[in-house]
Amino acid sequence: MMLNIGLITDGVANQEYFGAIIKACDCEVKNFFLKDVIDHPDVTDKVDAWIVDTNIEHRQQEQSAQFFQWLADTSAAVIVTEGLDYETTPSEKVEACTRQLKIKLLRLAGELNASNAPLADRVWVLGASAGGPDAVRRFLKALPEGLNIAFVYAQHIDSFQHKVLADAINRETHYRCFIPKHGDKVELGTVIIVPTNHKIQLLPNGTVVIDKNQQWRGFYKPSIDQVAANVADVFGIHAGLIVFSGMGDDGALGARLMALNDGLVWSQTVASAQAPSMPECCIATGLVTFEGEPETLAHHMAKTVKHQQWLAQLPNQRIS
Repeated sequence: MMLNIGLITDGVANQEYFGAIIKACDCEVKNFFLKDVIDHPDVTDKVDAWIVDTNIEHRQQEQSAQFFQWLADTSAAVIVTEGLDYETTPSEKVEACTRQLKIKLLRLAGELNASNAPLADRVWVLGASAGGPDAVRRFLKALPEGLNIAFVYAQHIDSFQHKVLADAINRETHYRCFIPKHGDKVELGTVIIVPTNHKIQLLPNGTVVIDKNQQWRGFYKPSIDQVAANVADVFGIHAGLIVFSGMGDDGALGARLMALNDGLVWSQTVASAQAPSMPECCIATGLVTFEGEPETLAHHMAKTVKHQQWLAQLPNQRIS
């Protein structure tokens, strides 16, 4: 759903500046002046969120009071900016403001577009490269239905192969696999395939934030390390990482970050991996608590999740 963003600003130049940012975030812009929302509050009914860019200190006291009352009464989210003159402000400050505003808008759009589907209690990262698609498919195929879990699948692969990968998982496993859109959620029983060409982030409420202007840092795309860091930070003890077959060392740093946040770290066995480098590097961290072939990992996952669900029902128990 395209969101309607109401923009309150003082000049045409700032309208154009903010309008371009709003449209770049796949939102619709509706322009207002301060007098519009004070005199005709009903015109704001179809606005999902607001960006307010006005220097209220230069207003008359009565108008300022009316505006603050409108702010208190509105049920929509409001983003208040610095009220800069974007034609004369140094470009480095404008660039920083632009970047922060895009992040806020993307996160807000994701939250407002959130579905009512049940969220997973536990989120695991599946990291793989060469030989990974077959290993991950075998792992998911061996998992039983009904586990309260979701997966974020970071696979080093060309983006045009994502649909083929998702179709294979949907066809052969119990899990619904998809390439996420901005605002999708980490729902129960799903597998999200992490895009290759732009970075994604998960919010604490499970919303997927996609920034099409931000690329993965470093050599690996997508970066298993960066995905694991985000999931570990957001879900902590309810998160985990499994490193499957692949070349290189992507996932080793992610394993450290996952363990630091009390998440679990597992690995495919080196002997069963088509490309052993990634499992070897992950195991070398000393943080892997379980190794196995894909089917063995699946059976251990089912036991672990059921054990965690049982522990969660007991008073004052720490899930581990």
